[in-house]
Amino acid sequence: MNPLHQVLQHWFNVLCIHRIERIEGGLSGADVYRVTTFTGESYALKRFPLGVTQDQIAEIHRVMNSTRDAGCHIVPEPKTLLASQKTQCSQKKQSELVTQRSVLIFKSRVWELVQWVPGTPASDLVDMQGADRSLELVRLGAQAIAKFHRASLPMGTSNEVPPCVVARRQRLEELNTLVGRLGAAESGHLTSFRLREVLAQVVDRIDKQWRHRYSVDFRELIEFEKWPTKSQFVLRDVHNGHILFRADSGSGHELVVSGIIDFDAVRYDSPATDLSRWVLSFASECTCDHKLWLSALAGYRLELAFNEQQEVLARRLASISAWINLTNWGVWLLLERKRFACAETAIADRIERLLKAVDCFDRLSFDTGPTK
Repeated sequence: MNPLHQVLQHWFNVLCIHRIERIEGGLSGADVYRVTTFTGESYALKRFPLGVTQDQIAEIHRVMNSTRDAGCHIVPEPKTLLASQKTQCSQKKQSELVTQRSVLIFKSRVWELVQWVPGTPASDLVDMQGADRSLELVRLGAQAIAKFHRASLPMGTSNEVPPCVVARRQRLEELNTLVGRLGAAESGHLTSFRLREVLAQVVDRIDKQWRHRYSVDFRELIEFEKWPTKSQFVLRDVHNGHILFRADSGSGHELVVSGIIDFDAVRYDSPATDLSRWVLSFASECTCDHKLWLSALAGYRLELAFNEQQEVLARRLASISAWINLTNWGVWLLLERKRFACAETAIADRIERLLKAVDCFDRLSFDTGPTK
């Protein structure tokens, strides 16, 4: 039997399968397939990279199912394993069976099958229709993020130092010990001339601006760590490739959100981290930074409150994250020589967008400090 059929038989009769298509993945190392049945149903089958555990994905599925139960149907539904698969875990507690019913371990790898989300990612719509469409997409996507946040509220909230702040402060400290070596690093192991040229721009930018940016950003993060704020289950990796859109069937030309994809990073954190990630993914496309933030905040506040403290945190996280992400690529490719599943040209595209994003947020003017 085909290995993919061996996996899929734990969810449904493989005789129902009409087609299996491999989908080009991102940088996570996961393998993704679109599975279509003869009855027209479509699913996303994912094999997670080594190191991802069953418990991690079971917790994510718990959040997905809970938000769907709360009425947020832009979250895709994980498909339940067949009863025969559940009985293989009969020695486990019933509560564990319920939690893990949609997660499969096959040949030491974790697999999931979730409802396929139709639609076009915002990143493609911007490319096709121009930068002016970005503001509409930002607003609609921010509203969708708020719908998810509202639906996850029943799972609990707390007032604490956001993990996103601590993680960024720690990463800044790590990078600060490494950036001094970037100037002497060789790029000859990279086959793409364009990627080597883009990395040279990154190294030059870091050489000229890192000391100042590190001082400012590190000091702000230390201040944010003194400032507890609301935390709850959030997406943490929601960018312009992870919210999909379709034409509104009523108007024919207006766009609506058809769904959110890729919940692998779902954790307990500040809602500000989602809005900052969403806005950051548009920063290289928009011509008006002020309108970009206004659109995001207006869309979010249609569904859920977002106070001044959260807004300041979101804005600063976007700017700080742009610099961290840019420096990460220099360290990963030049010092650590990491390899990624995607083509070097795709990496060069991503780094060029980050360079533009850094410039975008450097132009923003607002009170950057935490407010009491």
